[in-house]
Amino acid sequence: FVTVDLPELAADMVELYGPSAEAKGVALTLDAAADLTAQGDPQLLAQALGNLIDNAVKYTPRGGTISLSVRPGGDGWQEVEVADNGPGIPAGERGRVTQRFYRSDAARGTGGAGLGLNLVDAVVRLHGGGLELGDNQPGLRACFRIPGGNMKKV
Repeated sequence: FVTVDLPELAADMVELYGPSAEAKGVALTLDAAADLTAQGDPQLLAQALGNLIDNAVKYTPRGGTISLSVRPGGDGWQEVEVADNGPGIPAGERGRVTQRFYRSDAARGTGGAGLGLNLVDAVVRLHGGGLELGDNQPGLRACFRIPGGNMKKV
Protein backbone atom coordinates (compact mmCIF):
# COMPACT_ATOMS: atom_id res chain seq x y z
CA PHE A 1 0.00 0.00 0.00
CA VAL A 2 1.10 3.56 -0.74
CA THR A 3 -0.34 6.97 0.03
CA VAL A 4 -3.19 7.65 -2.40
CA ASP A 5 -4.40 11.20 -3.06
CA LEU A 6 -8.16 10.55 -3.17
CA PRO A 7 -9.20 13.88 -4.78
CA GLU A 8 -6.61 13.32 -7.52
CA LEU A 9 -7.83 9.76 -8.05
CA ALA A 10 -11.42 11.00 -8.29
CA ALA A 11 -10.43 13.73 -10.78
CA ASP A 12 -8.66 11.11 -12.91
CA MET A 13 -11.81 8.96 -12.92
CA VAL A 14 -13.99 11.93 -13.92
CA GLU A 15 -11.59 12.65 -16.77
CA LEU A 16 -11.72 8.99 -17.84
CA TYR A 17 -15.50 8.54 -17.63
CA GLY A 18 -16.51 12.10 -18.53
CA PRO A 19 -16.63 11.48 -22.30
CA SER A 20 -18.91 8.43 -21.98
CA ALA A 21 -21.20 10.35 -19.62
CA GLU A 22 -21.24 13.31 -22.01
CA ALA A 23 -21.96 11.06 -25.01
CA LYS A 24 -24.98 9.72 -23.15
CA GLY A 25 -26.14 13.22 -22.19
CA VAL A 26 -25.41 12.74 -18.49
CA ALA A 27 -23.69 15.37 -16.34
CA LEU A 28 -20.78 14.07 -14.24
CA THR A 29 -19.58 16.41 -11.49
CA LEU A 30 -16.88 16.24 -8.83
CA ASP A 31 -16.82 17.84 -5.39
CA ALA A 32 -13.61 16.92 -3.60
CA ALA A 33 -12.12 18.33 -0.44
CA ALA A 34 -8.37 18.94 -0.61
CA ASP A 35 -5.64 16.92 1.05
CA LEU A 36 -7.50 13.67 1.66
CA THR A 37 -5.31 10.61 1.53
CA ALA A 38 -5.57 6.92 2.28
CA GLN A 39 -3.09 4.09 2.40
CA GLY A 40 -3.98 1.72 -0.38
CA ASP A 41 -3.43 0.22 -3.77
CA PRO A 42 -4.10 3.02 -6.28
CA GLN A 43 -5.00 0.63 -9.12
CA LEU A 44 -7.51 -1.31 -7.02
CA LEU A 45 -9.08 1.87 -5.66
CA ALA A 46 -9.28 3.28 -9.21
CA GLN A 47 -10.95 0.08 -10.41
CA ALA A 48 -13.48 0.16 -7.56
CA LEU A 49 -14.32 3.82 -8.14
CA GLY A 50 -14.42 3.24 -11.89
CA ASN A 51 -16.95 0.42 -11.42
CA LEU A 52 -19.22 2.71 -9.40
CA ILE A 53 -19.00 5.48 -12.00
CA ASP A 54 -19.45 3.04 -14.89
CA ASN A 55 -22.60 1.63 -13.25
CA ALA A 56 -23.92 5.14 -12.70
CA VAL A 57 -23.32 6.08 -16.34
CA LYS A 58 -24.95 2.82 -17.48
CA TYR A 59 -28.13 3.26 -15.42
CA THR A 60 -28.60 7.04 -15.37
CA PRO A 61 -31.03 8.20 -18.05
CA ARG A 62 -30.19 10.84 -20.67
CA GLY A 63 -30.36 14.27 -19.07
CA GLY A 64 -29.52 12.80 -15.66
CA THR A 65 -26.78 13.66 -13.23
CA ILE A 66 -24.00 11.79 -11.48
CA SER A 67 -22.13 13.42 -8.64
CA LEU A 68 -18.86 12.18 -7.25
CA SER A 69 -17.70 13.49 -3.90
CA VAL A 70 -14.65 12.92 -1.74
CA ARG A 71 -14.87 14.18 1.82
CA PRO A 72 -13.62 13.48 5.33
CA GLY A 73 -15.89 11.01 7.08
CA GLY A 74 -14.92 11.83 10.64
CA ASP A 75 -12.66 9.97 13.06
CA GLY A 76 -9.92 9.71 10.41
CA TRP A 77 -12.07 8.04 7.76
CA GLN A 78 -12.42 9.21 4.15
CA GLU A 79 -15.66 8.90 2.19
CA VAL A 80 -15.94 8.53 -1.56
CA GLU A 81 -19.50 8.72 -2.89
CA VAL A 82 -21.08 8.28 -6.31
CA ALA A 83 -24.71 9.39 -6.47
CA ASP A 84 -26.98 9.31 -9.52
CA ASN A 85 -30.63 9.85 -10.37
CA GLY A 86 -31.17 6.57 -12.21
CA PRO A 87 -33.54 3.80 -11.12
CA GLY A 88 -31.53 2.91 -8.01
CA ILE A 89 -31.55 -0.47 -6.30
CA PRO A 90 -34.57 -1.49 -4.23
CA ALA A 91 -33.80 -1.62 -0.49
CA GLY A 92 -34.51 -5.35 -0.36
CA GLU A 93 -31.85 -6.08 -2.97
CA ARG A 94 -29.02 -3.87 -1.70
CA GLY A 95 -27.61 -6.61 0.51
CA ARG A 96 -27.48 -9.07 -2.38
CA VAL A 97 -26.02 -6.93 -5.18
CA THR A 98 -22.52 -7.29 -3.76
CA GLN A 99 -22.70 -11.08 -4.11
CA ARG A 100 -20.81 -12.53 -7.06
CA PHE A 101 -22.91 -12.97 -10.21
CA TYR A 102 -26.06 -11.49 -8.64
CA ARG A 103 -28.09 -9.53 -11.19
CA SER A 104 -31.24 -7.71 -10.13
CA ASP A 105 -34.28 -7.91 -12.37
CA ALA A 106 -33.75 -4.29 -13.42
CA ALA A 107 -30.14 -5.01 -14.48
CA ARG A 108 -30.80 -8.12 -16.54
CA GLY A 109 -31.35 -6.17 -19.76
CA THR A 110 -27.96 -4.45 -19.55
CA GLY A 111 -24.45 -5.79 -20.05
CA GLY A 112 -22.43 -7.18 -17.21
CA ALA A 113 -21.84 -10.36 -15.28
CA GLY A 114 -22.86 -9.28 -11.79
CA LEU A 115 -19.29 -8.79 -10.58
CA GLY A 116 -18.88 -5.00 -10.43
CA LEU A 117 -20.31 -4.28 -7.00
CA ASN A 118 -18.79 -7.50 -5.66
CA LEU A 119 -15.38 -6.22 -6.74
CA VAL A 120 -16.00 -2.78 -5.23
CA ASP A 121 -17.02 -4.37 -1.92
CA ALA A 122 -13.96 -6.66 -1.91
CA VAL A 123 -11.53 -3.81 -2.65
CA VAL A 124 -13.05 -1.58 0.02
CA ARG A 125 -12.91 -4.39 2.60
CA LEU A 126 -9.28 -5.11 1.63
CA HIS A 127 -8.57 -1.47 2.51
CA GLY A 128 -10.23 -1.85 5.92
CA GLY A 129 -13.43 -0.06 4.98
CA GLY A 130 -17.03 -0.62 4.06
CA LEU A 131 -19.45 -0.02 1.19
CA GLU A 132 -22.91 1.42 1.78
CA LEU A 133 -25.65 1.52 -0.84
CA GLY A 134 -28.54 3.88 -0.22
CA ASP A 135 -31.42 5.72 -1.81
CA ASN A 136 -30.63 9.00 -3.56
CA GLN A 137 -34.36 9.74 -4.03
CA PRO A 138 -34.37 9.02 -6.94
CA GLY A 139 -31.35 6.95 -7.81
CA LEU A 140 -28.53 5.22 -6.02
CA ARG A 141 -26.03 6.57 -3.54
CA ALA A 142 -22.96 4.32 -3.31
CA CYS A 143 -20.49 5.40 -0.64
CA PHE A 144 -17.35 3.72 0.52
CA ARG A 145 -15.43 4.62 3.65
CA ILE A 146 -11.79 3.77 4.06
CA PRO A 147 -9.26 4.71 6.73
CA GLY A 148 -7.49 7.93 5.90
CA GLY A 149 -3.82 8.76 5.92
CA ASN A 150 -1.78 6.43 8.08
CA MET A 151 -4.64 4.84 10.04
CA LYS A 152 -4.33 1.13 10.67
CA LYS A 153 -6.97 -1.17 9.18
CA VAL A 154 -9.72 -2.22 11.60
